[in-house]
This record gives sequence, structure tokens and C-alpha cells, in this order.
Amino acid sequence: MVGLRKMLLTLYVSQVCGHNGKTETLTTRNCAGQDGNRLAEDGSEKPLTPQTIIDGKFFMDAIAFNASAGEGGRGVRSRVSQETQVNAILNERKLYHNLCLLTLDVLDAFGLTFLTIYTNDHLGIIVPWLSQSSGIMWDISPCSFAATRASSLAPRKQGLTLVLCELNSTEYILSKAAAVGGLKKQLWLLAGLTHSLVTASPQLYLPIDSMVLEVRSSREDKFHLHEIWSPGRGMDLHQGHLASWRASLFQQQEEKEEEANPEARGDPTDRTESPDTETRVGRLTISNRPKYERRRDLTGVHFVATSISDERAHHLHYDPVLGRQVIGGYFGDVWELLKAELNFTYTVITPADGEYGSYRNGSWTGMIGDVLSGRAHVVVAHLSQTYSRALVIDFSSVLLKFSYRIFAQPHGGSAASWTAYTRPFSTGLWVGLVLTLMVLATVYAAVSHCYCLMLARAAGRGLRRSITTYREWKRECPLLVWAAITQQGWPTSPDAGALRVLFWMMYVIGVVVAASYSATLVSFLTVINDQLPFESLEDLKKLPKFRLGIQKGSVLEELFKSQKFLEYWETLIEPYSNTVVKTYTELRALALKSNNYAYVGSFEVQILDPVGACTMKSARQHLLFNDGALGWPQGSPYLQLFDHFINKFRESGLLKKLMDVWYPRPYACPGQPVVALGLQQVFTAFVLLSLGAGLSFLLLSLEKFIIQCRTQHTQIQV
Repeated sequence: MVGLRKMLLTLYVSQVCGHNGKTETLTTRNCAGQDGNRLAEDGSEKPLTPQTIIDGKFFMDAIAFNASAGEGGRGVRSRVSQETQVNAILNERKLYHNLCLLTLDVLDAFGLTFLTIYTNDHLGIIVPWLSQSSGIMWDISPCSFAATRASSLAPRKQGLTLVLCELNSTEYILSKAAAVGGLKKQLWLLAGLTHSLVTASPQLYLPIDSMVLEVRSSREDKFHLHEIWSPGRGMDLHQGHLASWRASLFQQQEEKEEEANPEARGDPTDRTESPDTETRVGRLTISNRPKYERRRDLTGVHFVATSISDERAHHLHYDPVLGRQVIGGYFGDVWELLKAELNFTYTVITPADGEYGSYRNGSWTGMIGDVLSGRAHVVVAHLSQTYSRALVIDFSSVLLKFSYRIFAQPHGGSAASWTAYTRPFSTGLWVGLVLTLMVLATVYAAVSHCYCLMLARAAGRGLRRSITTYREWKRECPLLVWAAITQQGWPTSPDAGALRVLFWMMYVIGVVVAASYSATLVSFLTVINDQLPFESLEDLKKLPKFRLGIQKGSVLEELFKSQKFLEYWETLIEPYSNTVVKTYTELRALALKSNNYAYVGSFEVQILDPVGACTMKSARQHLLFNDGALGWPQGSPYLQLFDHFINKFRESGLLKKLMDVWYPRPYACPGQPVVALGLQQVFTAFVLLSLGAGLSFLLLSLEKFIIQCRTQHTQIQV
């Protein structure tokens, strides 16, 4: 770059510093003082400013013009013709001097520090100006340089590109820059055209997210900056007034006249612009309207959207009034709002495999595959943002947040199980009750034994009957404690006060325990159990014969194939043939057929209908928190435009209203179903009764056999 600067400065010096109209190749010191200042006629040094450059170049041109007229006045033109020529040269120099000042003001207004210039002429003005501009990095290339080095048009850093080339070169530079993405980050200033691109080259494609400005001038000290863009490929360029620039800061009267008459700015389409919507930055007056508010009209643009039917988020249906397929659901309504706001049209296609999109066998499936292949322009669906997808497509601003949980059908009718009558109490409470019975029985036996010893010492015949009663209480203390706990009582009561107190204490404990057990048992027998036997993937993995279903080609497939969840993929999903299906409807149908089938679904969607909210229950573990958005091809010029209006809808509350429509409060399930007691509920009790009766019959037969054997033995001895 330093060599290029020296070459351009030498070219400028050779052009400006000459003798009698003849140019010589001189160094900067030949034309300027030791410190780079130009020498005045009186020998003093005069600062090398753009104005002195204009004056010096003007006088050199005038000398060359007079010399060409011939000696002694032969062929001398009229004074009027000379003045006209001189004024033309002076106005041209002043025009480019003001263009340099405009460029500096644009750099300051947009906070840019890097300047690229494409030009073939006017180096005598531009190069000295750049040399004196501090804090600006710059580079100058001939217009033909872009043709040989198209890669240089890629955006290396955010800055300003000034193009001072003819129409053909300008078109070539812009088209190549658009191809390599050079129009997105760079601000382009076109100042070398005699006619606007809108009329001279209306089919030139300038993406809608680019920032290309044309400098238009009615005179050398006033400029108007008009932005130009293309709504879509193959469409005519659009234009709009963005800013005005005046060399003088004190042209108040002229400013008022232009504000009252917008036609003076050369853009009849901006007649509604008012001073309240503009901001002055030095000599620049810039429109306050956001970029994409100015470019909101997409009339004539047609999008092909790819989508699939899903619960509430997006579904396809045919509209007989419009005569085409329309996307419904939350995402469909947002898309229709964007359509009404931007005035585009669209058609809908569905992916051939019916998937959202996953990377499989070296290619992408589903809707992502449609976008990457060019079959569709945008994905209008709840497309989950994942790392792998973000590598191949661009996501819009987030429209919806979902969370995923595990759903399954509860094991109803649990009262028919063998543990139905032990479930009212926890294991710890059962152990505590058994220990309490043992301790109370031991205490009761010890107290009864003490009373037996006391009565035996008295040795009274009248006390023999009481001693027998206490011995019976001592022998039957476990059964007596059980009778008190279960509130069955005992045919006799002890005379001793200590035993009475102990018995009543056991009876009171029994009232509380029996009442609690009975109430809980009735609830368990009459209300269907709706609890899942698991709360997380880890719990599900431990259950035998359980399998887990997911939607094919969705974010869940990528999740379970990741390193963190691979063990669950290998144990709960991969070994079975019906665990990876295309829709949630199939997942629910499989879960309804089998109590050992669980599936992963969106919690916000599942709780909004009877199947998800009441029939199916969810585990507590949240597997994934997910952001849903639109999907665009990488580098799409429409991404920022649509994000602007999506954020606008969010700030205005429109997205919240649509959320309330499609995702209201969870479905209100009816009260817990209460069923009448039947054989299913008391099945365990009847089994226990049958076992007890069978055991009693067996013991009766055994006792009868023993007694018969003893009787025969006694008869033989006699």
C-alpha cells in the first residue's frame, strides 16, 4: 500500500507541477517545501490543502489552455469562451473537493475507519486529501483492478467503498462484490455515474440487505444520497432518499425550501418525509427511519416455504377462498403476519420423507434438505436450533420456546396387584408398626408376669382364678396387642390398673392407625392410579421391557445420538423396531397400546389436549429446552429483514397474543375417576382369604390326624 501511495503522489506531482504547460516528473520536494508545504509566490510557505490543490491545478490548466492558443494572440478565443472554460474547470475541481468532504462526513456519521476507492481519474485531489486525513486507513485501486482481483471485493473489514468509475466498471464491481458477499458489511458510495443505476441498469441484482448509495448532485456544493436495492433476483431496482449533504452549515433558507418542497431533492417518492424523521450530523441530514422499514415492500417476491403438519405449531390446510395451501398454527399465523406486512406471496411444499431434518448417510433429510437443495427458500415450522443445523442454515429470531419430557400411560388398576393392601403405608411405617407391636407385647407380658408372681406369693385359694387369668394374658399377649391395635377388644379385662392403662393406650394408637389405613386403602381401591413408575431416563432404563419412542429426523434423534445420551439410545431405542416414527400421533398410538411404551414429546403441546394432559402423564425430568425459529439458507439477504419485523411483533405484543390463542392454559382434566369396588379391587383380599381358609383346613386335618394317632396309641397301651 505504501508503494501505491508513492506512485499516486508522484503521478499527482507530475500532473500538477509543470513549466509553461509542460509536465515534468518531479518529487514531492520539488513541488513543496521541506515539510511538505507548497511555496507561495512571495517565498512564504502555504499549507497544502485541498483548496490550494484546486487553485494550483486550475492555474496550471489555464496556462496550458493559453499556450495552446498560439503566440502573439493568433487564434485567441473570445473572453467569454475563456471564462466559460475556466469556470467549468473550477467547478469540476470544487465538485470533487466537496466529494472528499462528503466521504469524510459519511465515515464519521457511520463510525467507519477504513476507506477503499476505485477510480481512474482525479488522483490529484483525492491522494493529498487522504494523506492529510488522520485516523483513516485507505486503499486506492484502478477500476480495472476489480476485474483481475475479484476476491479483493470480499468484506475484509467493515468500512466504506467509494466507486468513481463508469457504468460498465461499476456494474462489474457491484455484481462481483454481491457474489462474494461484499455488499453486506461494506457501505458503498457510487459517485462516478452520469445516470442512476435504477434507469441505466434496472436488472442489476443488489441484495436487499446491502447498503449501496448513489451520490446525486444538482450543483457542486449539495449532494443527495439515494440508497438502491433489489427486492429479489430478476426484479427492478428500488430506490429511496437516505441523506442530504451541504458544504455550508449556514444555508438555513435553502434547507427550509427543500423541506417544504421534497421534489427539490430529486426523489418524488419521499414527499411524506418530514424534518421530525431526520437527524443532522454535521453537514449530513440522515433519515431516522430504520433500514428495513424503508425496504419493507416485497411486492413481486415469491417464496417457496417447506413445512409439515404438527400439533398447534404448524399445520397445512387447503383454503378454498385463496385456492392454495395455507400454513396454520402458531408459526403459520406469524408467517401470515409477515406476509401482510411485507406484501410477498408464497406456496407450500412438504418434504418427501416427512422429517424435520437430520444428517444421515452424508446428506440432510427433511425440510433442511429442501432448503439446502434449493427446493425451498425457507422453513416455516418449529425448527429446533442445534449446533449441526446452525452449520448449514441460518435461524431467524426465536419465535417459540419448548421443553421436552417423557410421556407414558399410567399403569391403571394397581389395586389388583399383590401389594395393593400394603401400599397405604410406606415401608418405614410398616417396620415401625411391627416393632411397636413387639415392644408392647413384651411390656404387656412382663407386667402380667409380675402380677402372677405377686398373687402366687399371697398363696390364697381365692386368687387361683386370677392367677390363671394373668397367665392367659401373658401367654396371649401378641394376640391381645393385635386385638387392641385393630380395635377388636378382648373378652376379659384385667383387674390391675397398670394393665388397664396399657391396654387403653394400645387401643387409642389402634384407632389412629386403623382409621388412617382404612381411609388410604379406600382411596387406593376406588381411585385409578395415575403415577408413572419412573421420573427420569435413568429410572426408565432400570425398568424391564420398557422402550422409548422419538420422532424421526427431529432434534431428539440428534440428542440421543450425542455422547451424553448414547447409552439410552442403545438400550431404550435402537434395539426396538417401533421406537423411531415420523409423527407424534404414531407415538401416542403406540403408547396407548402398551403400558411399557414411553415417548418424548413437547410438554407445552402435550398438555393442551385430553390425550396429552389426562391420558398420558409426564415424568418430572426436562430432557431439553428448545428454541424454535424459521430456517433460511446461509447468507440469505432476507434474514435480517424478517428478524426486524419479528422483533417488532414481539415488542408490540402480537406474538404474545398468538401464543395465548394457540397455547392457552393447560387442558382442564375432569376430576379423578372414581370406580365402584369390584372383584378387581378386592382381588388380593379374596386371595388372602382363600389362602387362610386353605391353611386352616390343612391345620384342621393335621390336628385331627394327630389326635387320632394319639387315641390309637392310648388304646393299644390299655
